[in-house]
Amino acid sequence: MFTEANLKALVPRKIFERGSAYYYEDNAVGRIRRTGDTFKAKVEGTETYRVELTIRAGKPPKIYCDCPYNYGDVCKHGIALGLGRTRLVREWRRTRPCRRSCPFNRKRPSGSVANRRLGPYHRPRTIGVSAAVLIAEA
Repeated sequence: MFTEANLKALVPRKIFERGSAYYYEDNAVGRIRRTGDTFKAKVEGTETYRVELTIRAGKPPKIYCDCPYNYGDVCKHGIALGLGRTRLVREWRRTRPCRRSCPFNRKRPSGSVANRRLGPYHRPRTIGVSAAVLIAEA
């Protein structure tokens, strides 16, 4: 599984902190799109950069950015995208619906006790846009 710790291991602490600031403070990561194991987004920096992150089984992720950073394989824009991707997965896992066979997913008359939320494992079977692109991650 790909985590924030995997990202920290890829770069010096200073680069990770800058990428983290881009993601958490500056909200610099645009809409994240997924194609297979590759995640793409535009990240706002001095300019707008195109960034790709590819998850590889048993290996560190491959990160590409078209910025002029020449001091290593991964820049702060790549870290920002990686943090965005890990947060989307975490949010999706926290809000995903329970199994299709769960009795609480069946339609009930309006106002029924069964229609009320019964905790994190019994949520309606609606999935938002960000969760839909991560459905294969589960």
